[in-house]
Amino acid sequence: MRRVTSGTVRGAVWIARAVACVATIAAASAPATAQSTGSGAAQGSPSQGTVTRIESGFVAAPDVRFTELNNRSATLAGVYGGWMTEHTVLIGAGGYWLTDDSRDRDLWYFGPVVEWLVHGDRRIAFGGRGLVGGGVGRAGGTYGEFFGTPQSFASFGRHGGRVNGGRGFTTASPVIVEDDFFVAEPHAVVTVRATRWLRIDAGAGYRFIAGSGSLNDRFSGASGTLSVQFGGG
Repeated sequence: MRRVTSGTVRGAVWIARAVACVATIAAASAPATAQSTGSGAAQGSPSQGTVTRIESGFVAAPDVRFTELNNRSATLAGVYGGWMTEHTVLIGAGGYWLTDDSRDRDLWYFGPVVEWLVHGDRRIAFGGRGLVGGGVGRAGGTYGEFFGTPQSFASFGRHGGRVNGGRGFTTASPVIVEDDFFVAEPHAVVTVRATRWLRIDAGAGYRFIAGSGSLNDRFSGASGTLSVQFGGG
């Protein structure tokens, strides 16, 4: 039989005590660690994601546009509205008409409206808004300004066909011409949020007119816009 010395016995005892001590500490700390981890997960759960309410709703906006029509300054009044999603995209419709009552000029048009904003959820946002549609306009001038000499007068106007302009007209004869047209009017806009449901915006753009012959240039022009938006979520 092999003999074990007392020193070896004492070493084995100390090792056994050390192992037992470590096991005791580990067993005591395990519940605390689990509790700490669980409470940390509970406390940290809100920070794992942010729940944000999507603010969308109907928008209505009276609008005023300052422009030029038939070579004179003009003011157009109008309104647009539609559904605004997350203060970013508006899809709707709008219409505008000339405010002054003049026999030698008139303009009104309407069509779908689309607006797109950057930082629409902040106090100050910017973006673009555009209308594409159609309308009717009227402008006064001389016969020669619209058609040239009476002998060269060709088809013009909404009824089409060849018209005999040589009877009773000279180049200097005053006339009023009315025709329908196609319009595309983009604007760059800046908006300021006054309250959650009210915004004030201003912008600048250009009104492109097509389909009305020599009236295109008289109806086209740069414009500035000022509107107040109600709603939107």
